[in-house]
Amino acid sequence: MSSQNQNSNQADQIREEVRRTIRQLTELTRTEESFDTFCGAVLGKLVDITGAHGALFWQVNGQGLPKLTHHSGQAPHDLAREILSPENESHSRAILDVVRQKLPIGIASEAFTGKLSNGSTAPAQDPPLETGDDEGQPTPVDAPANGDAGANPFVMLLSPVVNRQKDCIGTVELIQRGGITNQAQEGYLRFVTQIAALFQRWHEQQDLARLSGHSEKLTEKMQFLSQTHSSIDFKETAYNIANEARRLLNADRVSVGRWNGRTCKITSISSQDRFDNRANVVRKLSNVATAAVGADQTFWITGDTTGIAPEVAKKINDYLDEANSRTLAVIPLAVRPPDVPDLNMNKRQMHKVRKLGALIVEYFDDDVTEDRIGDECKLIVEHSQLALDNARAHGEIFLQPILKRLGWLQQTLFGDHLKKTLTGLAALALITLAMIFVPWELTMRVDGVLHPEERRTVFAEAPGYVKEFNLKEKNIKVRAGDLILLLDDHNRAQEMSAMTSNLTRLEEQAASLARSASRVPRDQQNALKSQRDTILAELAAAQRNIKMAKETATKLFEKRAPIAGTIVSWDLEQRLRGFPVQPNQALFSVANLDGPWRLEIKIPHQKIGYVGRAMEAAKADGKDSIDAEFTLNTNANKTYSGKLKQLAMRPYTDGQSGTQFYRAVIEVNRDDLEGDELTPGAGTTVRVSCGKVPLYKRCFYQVTDWFKTTFF
Repeated sequence: MSSQNQNSNQADQIREEVRRTIRQLTELTRTEESFDTFCGAVLGKLVDITGAHGALFWQVNGQGLPKLTHHSGQAPHDLAREILSPENESHSRAILDVVRQKLPIGIASEAFTGKLSNGSTAPAQDPPLETGDDEGQPTPVDAPANGDAGANPFVMLLSPVVNRQKDCIGTVELIQRGGITNQAQEGYLRFVTQIAALFQRWHEQQDLARLSGHSEKLTEKMQFLSQTHSSIDFKETAYNIANEARRLLNADRVSVGRWNGRTCKITSISSQDRFDNRANVVRKLSNVATAAVGADQTFWITGDTTGIAPEVAKKINDYLDEANSRTLAVIPLAVRPPDVPDLNMNKRQMHKVRKLGALIVEYFDDDVTEDRIGDECKLIVEHSQLALDNARAHGEIFLQPILKRLGWLQQTLFGDHLKKTLTGLAALALITLAMIFVPWELTMRVDGVLHPEERRTVFAEAPGYVKEFNLKEKNIKVRAGDLILLLDDHNRAQEMSAMTSNLTRLEEQAASLARSASRVPRDQQNALKSQRDTILAELAAAQRNIKMAKETATKLFEKRAPIAGTIVSWDLEQRLRGFPVQPNQALFSVANLDGPWRLEIKIPHQKIGYVGRAMEAAKADGKDSIDAEFTLNTNANKTYSGKLKQLAMRPYTDGQSGTQFYRAVIEVNRDDLEGDELTPGAGTTVRVSCGKVPLYKRCFYQVTDWFKTTFF
């Protein structure tokens, strides 16, 4: 009974030791130990806890052949070395079967003894159980001093090892002593399988650690991108680039310079809010950055300036002597044209490189090569160029500070729905109050014509045609009474010819009677005298008729200038020469351009009420006129003022549109008008002032008038 209890306690101790070993190995999988350390520890524990001869780890290489990479313990005899040798094809096939099927198996050594050289005792050969030395070459493990190959059979327990992707990468082989029961063999095989599962867990932990490292690096990169593109101000962007690049590259100092066309001025230095650009170290660093950006060349200095131009090398050495940096990297930042060809076959355009500045990275105590931080530098340079170019373009916007303030105002007034609603209600209230209480000048817009105040138009008084012009030049000045043109009429010429013929006939008859009177007797002279008196009376009447006809012709057909001035009719001779005229037809106009001028306007009937009330209000205030402003159609850029004094009481109807208009006269100051603007008949746009009214009436008086006339 006591022996059973002792065996039970011993079994419990073994199970507890197995659990403790499994926990220790499981904890080992969570560490950052290398695979060699982990594999050696697992195999050593496996041998110690099972009391086996040894444990081996076979790894399948790229050619699909097993390779012994790790082992623990020692071979029981020389025959075991030959069986476990990598050159033993039977043993290798057994390992490959385990890898292919991913199932654990147990094989007794007797299964391989018949497959040796004719069953004879194997000669001493190189030991099969090997481990790697410092150079990676296998080294023999000492065999036991004694042992008989035929008397010491053993069992090989193999279990597959899989990685995180469930791919079998090798096997764990336990060399256990022979003569154990099948139940014990199955227990050892399950234990080996549990140990083999620890390799998968180690791979998972390593992948997770690697992913965690990548995640941390990715987080740092994302933080760099976020900070780099967080602002569109050039200085703030440069400061963010300097600080975030220093953290991402684990550098001692990072600086950013800005290219101004000739030099590269240091804009920001990591971990320094303020610095003096006149300091020696900053000034020398600016010289190095200017040389790099000017040549568009990257300088990566780790103590040697060989291959660099002497002038540039001197600047670099001067700075390194001042800053004591072991590694200096100066990378130009610029926007370069794309290298992608134009697939549309358009004409190639020459795009210039737009230089932005430079990125300067420094390490004080380490020689850092470009390959070591090349990926991070590429990311930093690409996004720094993009962020700085965007900041530069934003800084070049015209009136950018004012527009930024306006943007703040927009956010304040229209940031969300509540602000939009309140802003709309406030604007509506202000507009309503302004419409009611703000007075505004009401003006009526009408059309007018500018004329000299003294002008006359000459009309035809009888039918005829234009016979003769007395004008030699156009727009000639004339005096009052000057003959301008001569009219004639064919009927009048025939009448004058008949009257002249009749006068000649009467004169001949009177002369004939005078001659006859001297030759006839006295008693017949009285009769001839009476006849002669009658003819003389008819002759006098004929002469009077001819004189009156000539006076009438002179009045009707000789057209003279009624006043002194200038002929303002256009192209008079070409328009009227030989042209038949009718009574009351206008022939020409004469105007005194040197005298006063006035503006004649026509006011539509729907606007006359406002103008009339304004005139009455002006008369009530003791004024005889109201103000008006007008612009000439010949010069709409200048405004003139005048006084509306005369307003017609009755309208006239326009013959073309049928609209009723009221005539009015505006007096203008001739001195205000320039000489070339004094054009008779020039069209004007007039605004007649009708007094102060509320703003709503100024804006909507036409609508209110239409509403009143339509519905009331």
